[in-house]
Amino acid sequence: MGISKRTDPMETIERMLSDQKGFILPIGLMFLAVLGVMGTTAMVVTTTDIRIGMNHRASVQAHYAAVAGYEETRARLALPSSNVDYIGLGTPDADWRGYIGDTTVDFGSDSYISDADHVSYAGLQGGLDYTVMIKYKTDVATGNLLLWGDDDGDYVNTVNMTDGLPIVMIESRGTVDGSSRTITVEARGSVPFFDPVSALYVNGNLDKNGNRGTVRGDMYT
Repeated sequence: MGISKRTDPMETIERMLSDQKGFILPIGLMFLAVLGVMGTTAMVVTTTDIRIGMNHRASVQAHYAAVAGYEETRARLALPSSNVDYIGLGTPDADWRGYIGDTTVDFGSDSYISDADHVSYAGLQGGLDYTVMIKYKTDVATGNLLLWGDDDGDYVNTVNMTDGLPIVMIESRGTVDGSSRTITVEARGSVPFFDPVSALYVNGNLDKNGNRGTVRGDMYT
């Protein structure tokens, strides 16, 4: 009959802890792998943040370039025709287009075509990349010019097709480092109303005795 030797638990644990042959190498490799993953992640995050920042900066600069194009257009339209930088809108026509800057920019169906209805002007701000397209606004259904004015005599301007001044559309597109931003402005001109309140003068007798009536330069009732 064999006699079993009782093993001391503390002795077993001590022996397991002391037996570390080849243990450092896998731990070291795991540590290097973790460092590699962390380094790669940090590099990707940093690169992404830099790209986001650069794209945001380019987008903001493109927006301000578009604003600069519009401001130049507005200023040049307001100049007297004798000024060398004046831009004329030409005869109001649905096919007329005006361009400031690079005429190769794609505006879809409104892109520049070398014909009598399309005119181009060089931009005045060489440090900014923008192109402006100008046209008259038209009714989608009929193609007729849309006007801004009082077409029914109620002293209120509305969009109509019979009375008033043509509505002008200004589309300015700025481009910086591949980023493009576009702003569109609808310009409306109007003729001021003249309906002044003034003292009444009648060159003759006026006897209404409290009754309502109308007095005008060409009519008395």
